[in-house]
Amino acid sequence: MLLHLGSIRTLVASSAEAAKEIMKTHDLSFCSRPNLTIPNILLYGSKSIAFAPYGEYWRQLKSLVMLKLLSNTRVKSYKKVRENEIDLMIQALGESCGTIVDMRIIEEHVNKKKGEDAESNEGEDFVDILLDLQKNHDTSDFTLHRDSLKDVAAGTQVFINAWAIGRDPALWEESNEFSPERFLNNSINYQSLQFKWLPFGASRRSCPGLQFRCACYRACISKYRLQV
Repeated sequence: MLLHLGSIRTLVASSAEAAKEIMKTHDLSFCSRPNLTIPNILLYGSKSIAFAPYGEYWRQLKSLVMLKLLSNTRVKSYKKVRENEIDLMIQALGESCGTIVDMRIIEEHVNKKKGEDAESNEGEDFVDILLDLQKNHDTSDFTLHRDSLKDVAAGTQVFINAWAIGRDPALWEESNEFSPERFLNNSINYQSLQFKWLPFGASRRSCPGLQFRCACYRACISKYRLQV
């Protein structure tokens, strides 16, 4: 789907086939990042590995990060620190279990919204905003957007709609159900080789911290199972 967000041409890919075309077949054409104001301000001219435009600087930065921080050897070397931090997190969560939350306040805000124009923002406070974010917005809906270098009009921004691909009924049975068991006897995995599930992106601009994040997830789950 091609949109025009103001003067910016924006291409939205919402199928596994389109994602594969962009992130594999034509990855070199779509592997850069757009020039965005906020990352430029916060990240010293978009100098981070996530927002830096594709080029020699980004290649050198990724190589350095993978060698010094995120290689399998390095990730394994952080095991003791990782386990200690997870223990502290579980302890903090356990201590917060007794914290009292006044559910009446939340119910009041929900009921107030039901009785008003759903599109109206008049009189909203912080609780209303949090409830709206919880209901309508998922930060993992899209992968970090890309910027085209060639093949299509230069400067076209590209969004991969990971939310739609991950809930495509043509790819997944009971696509809107939470069912981790679907991956037990399934060739689809988080490395996104089939482009049907994109938790870490894919190709050149895939998440370089994949091994680190997976190690953290495994440690959290194993610690939790020991606790229960």
